[in-house]
Amino acid sequence: MNKLLNAIGWIGGICLAGCAVPELYDSMQKGYNASSMWFLGLWLAGEVCLLIYVAPKKEYPLIFNYLFNIILISGLIYYKLA
Repeated sequence: MNKLLNAIGWIGGICLAGCAVPELYDSMQKGYNASSMWFLGLWLAGEVCLLIYVAPKKEYPLIFNYLFNIILISGLIYYKLA
């Protein structure tokens, strides 16, 4: 049962981490991001805070999710400011 829950955690972490990929791809194609800076800032702050929270707990699927999202959100912010 523990292996099944771990696998489900990884699948969920990967799925959630990938949610920003289409938005970043769209931003790269257009050369800009139309999302609100407030939205992007709150999203980034939430990911950073949750990463700090789960890192000591060694919840690796969540750590992967938060790190990957931080990278993607950074790209979105780049295209917002471009």
